[in-house]
Amino acid sequence: MISFAEGGNFTSPVKAPVTVGMLIGQVYRLKVTQIPNQPGMEVFPTLELINRLYPLQSRKAQFPIPVDLTGEELRFALEGKYVTRVIYLENPETAFPAKEDAERQRYFEARPGDDPLFVADILGRPMAILRMG
Repeated sequence: MISFAEGGNFTSPVKAPVTVGMLIGQVYRLKVTQIPNQPGMEVFPTLELINRLYPLQSRKAQFPIPVDLTGEELRFALEGKYVTRVIYLENPETAFPAKEDAERQRYFEARPGDDPLFVADILGRPMAILRMG
């Protein structure tokens, strides 16, 4: 379940997935509850939008930026580890040349000591930064 910080409080939780409109440059606080295999636990990630697509006005809701929280990332955050994920749009010239599973977001792990924003910039166009832990 996902709640959004608004006016100093969190909204009523909604079942994930959820699509919302966000502004570039803002940092949004979230609350994630009812985490599988973690009864009573919750995490408070932030999501910062740093770029956007520019579709026609009539199609702007058709191209959301997917942000999937993996079980591993949630577990890391609950263990007190800090997770940073940069969501990026692949460069079409270097994109993985195969049909992808629409239910699973592909990702690339930066090595320890690497700047994840720099790595994402090499792989494509950074769109958002998720932080939690």
